Amino acid sequence: MGKLFHSHPEMAVTHEFGNLQYVGLALMPYIRAIMARVQHVDTRWGFVESTSKILSVDEAKWLKRNNQKLALRYLLNIARATVGTVDYAAIEKAMKLTFPEASVVGDKLPQYSRHLDKYVGQSGLACVNIYRDCRDMTSSFLVKTRTDWAGQPWLAKCDTATKIAARWVRRIDMMERLDDQLYNIRYEELMTQPQKVLGQFGEWVQIDSTQFDIDMIQPTSIGNYKQGLTQQELAEVMAVAGPTMARLGYI
Repeated sequence: MGKLFHSHPEMAVTHEFGNLQYVGLALMPYIRAIMARVQHVDTRWGFVESTSKILSVDEAKWLKRNNQKLALRYLLNIARATVGTVDYAAIEKAMKLTFPEASVVGDKLPQYSRHLDKYVGQSGLACVNIYRDCRDMTSSFLVKTRTDWAGQPWLAKCDTATKIAARWVRRIDMMERLDDQLYNIRYEELMTQPQKVLGQFGEWVQIDSTQFDIDMIQPTSIGNYKQGLTQQELAEVMAVAGPTMARLGYI
């Protein structure tokens, strides 16, 4: 979704840059944290352009170089924005210096949803939360654990359908608890009614919603769990998340 938001000429939304994760650090520790993230990401995705294809050697070098260039440009701007603690105002200023054409700036990162209570209510920070059917989310997550994320040490906490569904329930519970402080978007509605959803979103952020590139929206991922989950995995999801899914109207 970050790529969709970034397609708007007045928005600049990076793809899993993670710059908001380190808010509250002093300038030098913040710089080190961003550089460590750049090294960790390497060529697995781009901070502006994401990719899921197998890259050639030249494409991988290009992606790595672009990630490094973006991070360095952003960090130079952070140093212009503050010499002390990196707060939300400094991050916003640095992002707008990095993307001077944008009036709305941000970052898309799934891990932010773990700490929504940390982000909501902060001055100058608006939180957009996108949620989707637990069955499709679990199916997609399991594919990632067996491919792009294979071998990552943290996967032990979410390597089964039961664990992933429980994680989804916890985050939905937080979403509902903080509902009046979030802008929530239902993924399936965005995929099937993009003009309506983006129109409402555009009003909220005060931009022209017709400028989003809706051609990149592909609703084909809805219902993928039918092919991606075994009957056992589906049963595990329903046992854990069934009541929450029913409350949200998914079943």
